[in-house]
Amino acid sequence: MNIRVYLQDEVAVVKPEQNALYASQKEELNAEIQKLIESGTSKVVLDLDGVQWLDSATLGILTAALKLTKDAGGDLRLAGVNKRLTNVFVVTRLEELFQFFDTADEGVASFSADS
Repeated sequence: MNIRVYLQDEVAVVKPEQNALYASQKEELNAEIQKLIESGTSKVVLDLDGVQWLDSATLGILTAALKLTKDAGGDLRLAGVNKRLTNVFVVTRLEELFQFFDTADEGVASFSADS
Protein backbone atom coordinates (compact mmCIF):
# COMPACT_ATOMS: atom_id res chain seq x y z
CA MET A 1 0.00 0.00 0.00
CA ASN A 2 1.25 3.45 -0.79
CA ILE A 3 0.66 5.83 2.08
CA ARG A 4 1.67 9.46 1.96
CA VAL A 5 2.30 11.09 5.34
CA TYR A 6 3.03 14.75 5.89
CA LEU A 7 2.89 17.24 8.75
CA GLN A 8 0.73 20.32 8.54
CA ASP A 9 0.49 22.66 11.55
CA GLU A 10 1.76 19.91 13.88
CA VAL A 11 -0.93 17.52 12.64
CA ALA A 12 -0.04 14.39 10.69
CA VAL A 13 -2.04 13.84 7.53
CA VAL A 14 -2.10 10.20 6.45
CA LYS A 15 -3.32 9.61 2.91
CA PRO A 16 -3.62 6.12 1.45
CA GLU A 17 -3.00 6.46 -2.28
CA GLN A 18 -5.32 3.81 -3.61
CA ASN A 19 -9.04 3.39 -4.09
CA ALA A 20 -9.66 0.49 -1.70
CA LEU A 21 -8.36 -0.56 1.71
CA TYR A 22 -8.33 -4.29 2.37
CA ALA A 23 -7.48 -6.46 5.37
CA SER A 24 -4.23 -7.54 3.73
CA GLN A 25 -3.03 -3.92 3.81
CA LYS A 26 -4.25 -2.97 7.27
CA GLU A 27 -0.89 -3.69 8.92
CA GLU A 28 0.81 -0.96 6.90
CA LEU A 29 -1.80 1.60 7.91
CA ASN A 30 -1.59 0.50 11.54
CA ALA A 31 2.22 0.63 11.50
CA GLU A 32 2.20 4.13 10.00
CA ILE A 33 -0.11 5.45 12.75
CA GLN A 34 1.92 3.64 15.43
CA LYS A 35 5.12 5.31 14.16
CA LEU A 36 3.48 8.72 14.33
CA ILE A 37 2.38 8.21 17.92
CA GLU A 38 5.78 6.86 18.94
CA SER A 39 7.39 9.97 17.42
CA GLY A 40 5.11 12.19 19.53
CA THR A 41 2.50 13.06 16.91
CA SER A 42 -0.92 12.11 18.26
CA LYS A 43 -3.05 14.48 16.18
CA VAL A 44 -3.85 12.67 12.96
CA VAL A 45 -6.12 13.31 9.99
CA LEU A 46 -6.75 10.27 7.82
CA ASP A 47 -7.47 11.61 4.34
CA LEU A 48 -9.70 9.09 2.58
CA ASP A 49 -10.29 11.24 -0.49
CA GLY A 50 -10.16 8.85 -3.43
CA VAL A 51 -10.79 5.74 -1.31
CA GLN A 52 -13.96 4.11 -2.61
CA TRP A 53 -14.11 1.02 -0.43
CA LEU A 54 -12.79 -0.44 2.81
CA ASP A 55 -13.47 -3.68 4.59
CA SER A 56 -14.43 -4.52 8.16
CA ALA A 57 -10.84 -5.24 9.18
CA THR A 58 -9.90 -1.70 8.16
CA LEU A 59 -12.76 -0.36 10.29
CA GLY A 60 -11.22 -2.27 13.20
CA ILE A 61 -7.82 -0.70 12.54
CA LEU A 62 -9.38 2.78 12.41
CA THR A 63 -11.15 2.19 15.71
CA ALA A 64 -7.94 0.93 17.32
CA ALA A 65 -6.01 3.90 15.89
CA LEU A 66 -8.60 6.27 17.32
CA LYS A 67 -8.05 4.77 20.76
CA LEU A 68 -4.26 4.96 20.40
CA THR A 69 -4.32 8.63 19.41
CA LYS A 70 -6.76 9.53 22.20
CA ASP A 71 -4.69 7.63 24.78
CA ALA A 72 -1.68 9.68 23.61
CA GLY A 73 -3.61 12.94 24.11
CA GLY A 74 -4.62 13.47 20.50
CA ASP A 75 -7.32 12.35 18.12
CA LEU A 76 -7.87 10.69 14.75
CA ARG A 77 -10.15 12.62 12.42
CA LEU A 78 -11.37 11.53 9.01
CA ALA A 79 -11.44 13.64 5.87
CA GLY A 80 -12.64 13.18 2.32
CA VAL A 81 -15.05 10.38 3.18
CA ASN A 82 -17.39 9.81 0.24
CA LYS A 83 -21.08 8.94 0.50
CA ARG A 84 -20.52 5.20 0.12
CA LEU A 85 -17.98 5.11 2.96
CA THR A 86 -20.16 7.39 5.09
CA ASN A 87 -22.91 4.80 4.78
CA VAL A 88 -20.53 2.11 6.04
CA PHE A 89 -19.74 4.23 9.10
CA VAL A 90 -23.46 4.88 9.69
CA VAL A 91 -24.50 1.23 9.35
CA THR A 92 -21.76 0.13 11.75
CA ARG A 93 -22.55 3.07 14.08
CA LEU A 94 -18.94 4.18 13.97
CA GLU A 95 -19.93 7.64 12.77
CA GLU A 96 -20.57 8.43 16.44
CA LEU A 97 -16.89 7.84 17.29
CA PHE A 98 -15.20 9.85 14.58
CA GLN A 99 -15.23 13.46 13.47
CA PHE A 100 -15.63 13.88 9.72
CA PHE A 101 -14.40 16.73 7.53
CA ASP A 102 -14.78 17.42 3.82
CA THR A 103 -11.06 18.02 3.30
CA ALA A 104 -7.77 17.27 5.05
CA ASP A 105 -7.21 21.02 5.48
CA GLU A 106 -10.50 21.32 7.38
CA GLY A 107 -9.55 18.36 9.54
CA VAL A 108 -6.18 19.93 10.35
CA ALA A 109 -7.82 23.29 11.12
CA SER A 110 -10.24 21.60 13.51
CA PHE A 111 -7.36 20.84 15.88
CA SER A 112 -6.56 24.56 16.13
CA ALA A 113 -10.22 25.27 16.82
CA ASP A 114 -10.04 22.89 19.81
CA SER A 115 -7.42 25.02 21.52
